[in-house]
Amino acid sequence: MKTKANFLRLILLLVIFVSTAGAMAQTNPDPTQTVCIGNEPYLITPSIVPGATYVWSITPGTPGAEWQINGSGNAITVDWNVAGVFTLAVYTTANGCDGPPQNVVVTVNPNLPVGVEIATADPTTICEGVAILFTTTVTNGGLNPTYQWFNNGVPIAGATSSTYTYTGVVPGAAITCEVTSDAPCATGNPILSNEITVTVNAQLPLSVTIATTDPTTICEGETVLFTATVLNGGATPTYQWFDGGIPIAGATSATYTYTGVVPGANITCEVTSTESCITGSPATSNAIAVTVNPIPTTSPIFHN
Repeated sequence: MKTKANFLRLILLLVIFVSTAGAMAQTNPDPTQTVCIGNEPYLITPSIVPGATYVWSITPGTPGAEWQINGSGNAITVDWNVAGVFTLAVYTTANGCDGPPQNVVVTVNPNLPVGVEIATADPTTICEGVAILFTTTVTNGGLNPTYQWFNNGVPIAGATSSTYTYTGVVPGAAITCEVTSDAPCATGNPILSNEITVTVNAQLPLSVTIATTDPTTICEGETVLFTATVLNGGATPTYQWFDGGIPIAGATSATYTYTGVVPGANITCEVTSTESCITGSPATSNAIAVTVNPIPTTSPIFHN
């Protein structure tokens, strides 16, 4: 019985102490905190003493300039206006007595605006099927930013790395990249890059045909004029005429005049296009055979 009486006496003393002295305030149990510039909430455990009040203070800094306390009681918010290291303190007043303060050291980090720009060292006017490599330059992206590439505003499946290779499809594309930063105080998440427009030209097949309006069976020494007709040759295609697969010296224009030599010739023309998007260059024409008959020799006239 004596032990029980002593225990009750101890409880009574504690109640009397709490009712006559300020209760100890409790902030976030972590004595150091890191936040970003902006509005941050803070909370302490309410006192069990009726009518208790709470006094908050921040050092150093000027209220309204470096920081601003909003609200009162056991829950407030602080507008952190500048980066720095501050001490947030709170104590409880009850029955005319102030309890010991609780302090939290708050490190305020600056807000970091996220930025991204895309670029390519490759030409942006290309032929169908040609590839272009795009790269990103990210500011304040944190340790592991995330990426999503877009074509004409539509997400490109699987294009989620810091680079993207586009393969040309007619008529082209408008490439952008969206980046989400994982930096603690990043602002502007997610952010969309500049746009790069790619023009894609279709591949054009090169072809050449040769023809002549002259007879292709001639006598020795007679001539045949050949003309080449080119499709998708460009402004200044190059020509090379052949006889039996052997290049003819100097025969490098769109026409060729053949002078008959027995037994004849097998004429073709090779053309190289100057267009930018060409398939099948150089191209070889059809072949035209020329038959050359020898000039007959008249025998001398004899007197019978």
